[in-house]
Amino acid sequence: MLGMSTRGQVRVYLSSAAKKQVDQMSTQIGISHTELLSRICEWFAVQPKGERLRMLGILTENEDVVSSKASAPKNEVA
Repeated sequence: MLGMSTRGQVRVYLSSAAKKQVDQMSTQIGISHTELLSRICEWFAVQPKGERLRMLGILTENEDVVSSKASAPKNEVA
């Protein structure tokens, strides 16, 4: 991938309540919205698959990835 960026951009649509929280947090810690959301996405990406699915409400606390019939979207990042 010589000369190609390994980074990407994603547009995020937030509810007004979520936007308010992002505004407050970015102001409080002194970083941009982009940097805050990038850090959150980077953190999310390194979580175990089962934890990511639980955070998205696809799995319950008592389910695991192997035994669950729940499936993640086809474009899921492993």
